[in-house]
Amino acid sequence: MAIDVKDHKKEGFLEYKIGVKICILYFLIGSAWILFSDHAAAMLANNVEELMLISTYKGWAFILITTILLFFLIGYFLKQVLERNRQLYTAHCELEASYEETTAIEEELRQQFDELEKQTQALTLSDQKY
Repeated sequence: MAIDVKDHKKEGFLEYKIGVKICILYFLIGSAWILFSDHAAAMLANNVEELMLISTYKGWAFILITTILLFFLIGYFLKQVLERNRQLYTAHCELEASYEETTAIEEELRQQFDELEKQTQALTLSDQKY
């Protein structure tokens, strides 16, 4: 069975697509966070010191939330990749078993062919003697 170049390119594109999805989600959530949290911080703060304190907490919250988000996104996509690897491994094992079976059948057929050839030669020799 030949390896299809198109399938190989599709697999590479899938890996690229997963990375792009994670980056887009991170960008959208990060942008929404910055946009809305800056407005909320400005409304909550009464002076510059409170705004600085809220901005510091807002920055730490952003890091915490995006870390959790990345953890779950990477875990989700990693599960997909591992499932595909498991499927490929299963297919590989089945293919390997089929190859071994085919090799065994081929060897048996060669032995039968050799035996048939010997019998044909013996029959020809016997026919010539008779």
